[in-house]
Amino acid sequence: MIKGIFFDLGWTIFRPANNNWFINQKVLEYTSLKAIDSLSPDKRNAAFDKALKHLDDHHCLFTEDEEIEQFTEFYKIIAVELPELGIPIEQAGEIAKFKVADTSSYIFFKKSKETLLKLKEKYKLGIISDTWPSVERILASGGLADLFDT
Repeated sequence: MIKGIFFDLGWTIFRPANNNWFINQKVLEYTSLKAIDSLSPDKRNAAFDKALKHLDDHHCLFTEDEEIEQFTEFYKIIAVELPELGIPIEQAGEIAKFKVADTSSYIFFKKSKETLLKLKEKYKLGIISDTWPSVERILASGGLADLFDT
């Protein structure tokens, strides 16, 4: 008998507003999606791979302050590796704070809450995801935080 259901979050419960987890409105104050897309895929991918490696190598985080530190370094790497985007390295911390604090960067799928409420009637619900400490606030912003048992 099935007693519980675990969910991933990204692309299951919610998605990034502009279809990219790392390019938020604060990044777009300094550059544009067109500028990012105009880079050679090899150069763009190499820069993001380097920045993502930093996140992967330091992924065990417990607080939003730690998350901000990780994303500050992420955006510094992007600024240095892709100078043609015009992202000031001095703004990496502000971009990171925005990334962590801004819940409007996430869009919940239309039937997420309705589906979870229905499933909660019969099953325990949990999250298994390689996400960040700020996810609790993101889920709360969508009215979903209290629906998960673990």
